[in-house]
Amino acid sequence: MTCEDVNNAPAAGGSERTLADPRKTLVHILKKAAAEKRLTCGMLPALKLLELDAAGALFCVVPQSRKHDSAFHIQHVLLEAFCYEHDIHMVKVDSTDKLRSLISWVESPRSPKEHADVSCVLVSRGTSAPDQSSSLSEAEKSLQVYCDEAQSVPNPPVIKLPNL
Repeated sequence: MTCEDVNNAPAAGGSERTLADPRKTLVHILKKAAAEKRLTCGMLPALKLLELDAAGALFCVVPQSRKHDSAFHIQHVLLEAFCYEHDIHMVKVDSTDKLRSLISWVESPRSPKEHADVSCVLVSRGTSAPDQSSSLSEAEKSLQVYCDEAQSVPNPPVIKLPNL
């Protein structure tokens, strides 16, 4: 199932969904979070941050599991369970290479890091507010709605990232 299938399917109760394109929304969020220094890249740094402040995490972006890589798969299953337990939205993307290119490009367009660890990319919340939902941008709220809708289908969709 792709993100287009989730967007085009009628919502519960028969109403049409009015979600923005999740691919464009995700790219926008990653660019903004990188500019604001709210991205944590790599499984180990992300896990350390989650251990210290799970409530500060907003999205956990992970590439689709590589076939025949059991260690990678186990890490992602455990990470997914942790995120579910702490109400952190999981966003699966179609390609490690595309995610690496995107993250490298948004962090430093003049000299991108070609070997960035993108096994997990954590997007932290912006400035803290008493009501954490009020501090979210419209794009972040839109992606949260998309993630909530995607969780209700048997095989959550994978967002296809653009080629850079």
